[in-house]
Amino acid sequence: MPGRCRTSTSPATVTRAGIRPEAFAAADAAACAFRAQATMVEHLGATSLVHFSHAGQDCAALMEPAAAPRAGQDVLLSVDPSRLCLFDADSGRAV
Repeated sequence: MPGRCRTSTSPATVTRAGIRPEAFAAADAAACAFRAQATMVEHLGATSLVHFSHAGQDCAALMEPAAAPRAGQDVLLSVDPSRLCLFDADSGRAV
């Protein structure tokens, strides 16, 4: 994912990031964003849940229905770094 964040772990600690669907946002080309292809879109009324794959992981983003792509379309997404959930890769504990 684009962006950098600071943690309280030592530089030698390997962490994994967990990203909740509400941490993603639709982005424009000028933003620090990545492109993904929507594999499925669930319209849930006030929001849409956009499913996509990134770096070999299945992911989902909550979006406003007007900004949601159709399945098969590309979407530009960004992640709010302050909303990342970081975990120690060895123990699985939150850092």
